[in-house]
Amino acid sequence: MKKICMGLMLVISSAAFAQPTNLLADGKTVMLKNISGLNSFSNNTVTEIVIADEKRGGRFYKYTGGLTADNGVIFSDASGGKWKRIIPDHVIRLDWWGAAGDGITDDKPAMDKALAYYKKNTVSVNWLQLGGSTGSLVSYRFNDTIRIDFMADIRGSANNTTLLFGNNSPGLKLRSSETIAYIPTIYLSGLILKQVYSAETHNPKEAGIEINCIAHLKDVT
Repeated sequence: MKKICMGLMLVISSAAFAQPTNLLADGKTVMLKNISGLNSFSNNTVTEIVIADEKRGGRFYKYTGGLTADNGVIFSDASGGKWKRIIPDHVIRLDWWGAAGDGITDDKPAMDKALAYYKKNTVSVNWLQLGGSTGSLVSYRFNDTIRIDFMADIRGSANNTTLLFGNNSPGLKLRSSETIAYIPTIYLSGLILKQVYSAETHNPKEAGIEINCIAHLKDVT
């Protein structure tokens, strides 16, 4: 019986401390393919995760702070642990929050989460990047109004990043805060704005943007 108990303890210990096969040479970093791999990850000895996915990937470190997971910067793993993204050059990206950028999927939920993070961290964020800074065409569709009421810098890649506003929504609203006496300065650059109307209300001259603040627009059409 003693031998059996010792054998069971050995099996349990081995399972608990088993090293993942994708462990890097430092013994503390794991390479994963995508965010799903992080969500299902469970290992108490690893302190850093590298995700190779081009859109949502990056480097993440073990996080023990009080912030909840937002599935853009902070993620939870299978064992309840949290991982926080290392943000290069203090530039956040809409794709991190799961935006599809295919012109069909409603990316408003991802945009709302990205803007919420930006608003809470304006001191440490340089700008919000939509699409790649250069490269292939990308179209983000928003089926309801996007409201921005804080000092923000939002950039696309000129001639490559399109914002589609569906369901006859007003599109972008750049405005003063509705809760405090504050007029923000908002920067937009490198964006193509397109309104998507029903046949009854189509107006090709509509720009889909309403401004009630200090706004600087560069290469916005």
